[in-house]
Amino acid sequence: MDFVTIFLLLIPVIALYVRTPTALVSTGEAALNLGLVVVITLLFLGIATAFLHAYIFRRTRHAAARDGEVSLRLGRAGQFFVYGLAGLYFAQVHYLLLKESFEAIFFPSEWFMVSDLLLLQPFLVPFVLFRAWISKLGMRVRGLEVSYRSELVRQLRTTSLLLAPQLLYLNVYRSIVQDIPGLDDIFTEHPLLGFVVAGTLLFTLFVFSPYFIRLLFTRVELRHHAAGPELLPMLDSLARRSRITLDRVYVWLTRERRIANAAVSGLFRQQRAVFLTDHLLSSLTPPEVVAVVAHELGHTRFLHLLFNFLLAIMSGIFVIWGMLLLDSFIHSQEDVGVAIVLLEAVYITVVFGLFARRFERQADLYAAHAVGSAQLVCAALLKLATANGVSVKRSTLTHPSIHARVKRLAALSRKYQGDFTRPVAKAIGANAGIALGLIGLFVYTMMELGDLPL
Repeated sequence: MDFVTIFLLLIPVIALYVRTPTALVSTGEAALNLGLVVVITLLFLGIATAFLHAYIFRRTRHAAARDGEVSLRLGRAGQFFVYGLAGLYFAQVHYLLLKESFEAIFFPSEWFMVSDLLLLQPFLVPFVLFRAWISKLGMRVRGLEVSYRSELVRQLRTTSLLLAPQLLYLNVYRSIVQDIPGLDDIFTEHPLLGFVVAGTLLFTLFVFSPYFIRLLFTRVELRHHAAGPELLPMLDSLARRSRITLDRVYVWLTRERRIANAAVSGLFRQQRAVFLTDHLLSSLTPPEVVAVVAHELGHTRFLHLLFNFLLAIMSGIFVIWGMLLLDSFIHSQEDVGVAIVLLEAVYITVVFGLFARRFERQADLYAAHAVGSAQLVCAALLKLATANGVSVKRSTLTHPSIHARVKRLAALSRKYQGDFTRPVAKAIGANAGIALGLIGLFVYTMMELGDLPL
């Protein structure tokens, strides 16, 4: 599952949690509303699947060009579908009164995660069904045959593990506010306290996120893998040169899915783990694998994981100032809900996306610095695209295209004559300046929070 859909899973959760006017719904009205939700969701799924199937496979006549173009269109189709489904779900929550209708027929929504998961089904069911279909098509384009059932099981497992921390975080916060007498009034009078509690819970979630991530992977330690004896000395040398502890390196067993990828997790050194897929190890030479690991270490050297926590906190600040700018357009509680969800969507897809792509370029830069060769990093990136059967021109919310990354690295190598010490130092300084600016904006907003017309 690509990171676009991971972050966009936040949108239906936000839509569900944004307060809407309480409405008294009769049993008959509730049954009609829920029936409309089911019918509209199924219609959307059917129409979207037919439309996107035509979009994915049109104008792909030549076999050589078809695979790359189809792969590119598959990624875009997945994004389009999630955008549309998130918008539909928001309408179901706010205008078809999904929550109130559910409560009128079944049980109160104060049953927290149980009711949350049930209320999210109009989004999650088509989401999982469509993602499994897209994934199966992607495998078929690469000449790999997998069953729809196996893809469906994989999507269910992945979505559950990614959604659980979000729901846990929101439910714990809601329980603190609602179950401790008088605390809701205190938070209303002193909103800074609410930010402190929410930030503390969010930080806790970030700290424990590596353990959720590890549940996604069937893995073995690299030292127990066939590639371990050759790679481990090279990775130890890289870690010493980079002065970064690299104690936990795992091989993610993708088996017949043949995914070439790598990832790093853990805010702190004691938690840090690097994951390399088995297909990556079989598709790249050992020096190229070292270059990929150096890219992941670049994320830790530039403190990107900690920066992501700061960006998560800043989403609330973005919404606060966005609501102030949109104040003249907000006339009802429904407008408030629409504004909050739209602002969060803009923040995730635009602001976070810009930072995420910046981080990838910086990690490429650090990899070239750590291995002493931009050419080696470029070769590894191009081989990753080939191994995954994706177009080098494909970009996502979090990653620039391979073509753009290779072109940029080559330009920097020429500019600095292969010595990346200076651009790495400049990137560290620029990140520090941006972080200080964001922290300053956060502190200013907190100081003015009581006087803002929210």
